[in-house]
Amino acid sequence: MLRTSIFRTKTNRMEKKAAVQYVQRLVDFFGIQSTELIFRCEVRLRDRLHRAEPGYMNPETGEIWRGGGKAPRWIVECLQRGESIEKYRC
Repeated sequence: MLRTSIFRTKTNRMEKKAAVQYVQRLVDFFGIQSTELIFRCEVRLRDRLHRAEPGYMNPETGEIWRGGGKAPRWIVECLQRGESIEKYRC
C-alpha cells in the first residue's frame, strides 16, 4: 500500500512537470505575454478565504493586494498620480 502511494506521488509529480513544460512550449510558440495569462482572481480568492474582501490586482505582474497592511509600490504610485485604484479591483 505504501509503495503504491509513493509511486503514485512520484508519477503525479512527473506528469505535472511534463504538463508545465508543455504549457511553457505553447506560451513560447504563440508569443503569449504573462499579462494575457492572468486569470480572474475573484473565484480563487473566495474559494481560499471564504468571502474575503475584494482585492486589487496589478495587471502587469498579477500581484494581489487585499487592502490591508502597507500598500504595495504600484498602488502608492497609482494614488500619487491621482488615479483611482478601483480600476485594479478584481
